[in-house]
Amino acid sequence: MSSVQCASSGAKSEVPRADAATRPNQLRPVVGTRTAAALFANARARSDLHRKANVITLSRAMAKLGIELPCDEYPLSRPGVDGPEFLLNTPLQHALSEYARRSRISLQAFVELVRGQTASGYRPNKNLVPEVLNELCKDYKHLECLQKIVREGVEVRLKKKLP
Repeated sequence: MSSVQCASSGAKSEVPRADAATRPNQLRPVVGTRTAAALFANARARSDLHRKANVITLSRAMAKLGIELPCDEYPLSRPGVDGPEFLLNTPLQHALSEYARRSRISLQAFVELVRGQTASGYRPNKNLVPEVLNELCKDYKHLECLQKIVREGVEVRLKKKLP
């Protein structure tokens, strides 16, 4: 057995290895096609709303300094000989760099602005909704740890200092 520690509680719990001898006979039922489609549609709608709100907030902040947020139609990739070649959105990169220079905003405040984080909505990944996870993962042994990740993100703690 391997040991897993939840950072929020500090408690260790034993997690069995998933081999044929320890696999449970009764597996949790998989959601149906309709339920999965509805969950996906809801998640997509939430994601789109958060994205639109973030774009409006960022656009307003940039407009105050006379900077225009570039349109969102920049291609993500182009065909290449060995497959798709992924592109950096250089117009957005230039606009954000100019905003950072003109505003003299702190790095933390800049990252929070770009991520759409606010004092009242600080969660870094707004696509993970605690109430939805409570329902879908209600039998999950480590739900509390998962909820902590949703609320606060992931913090990496190194055992040794980097050289």
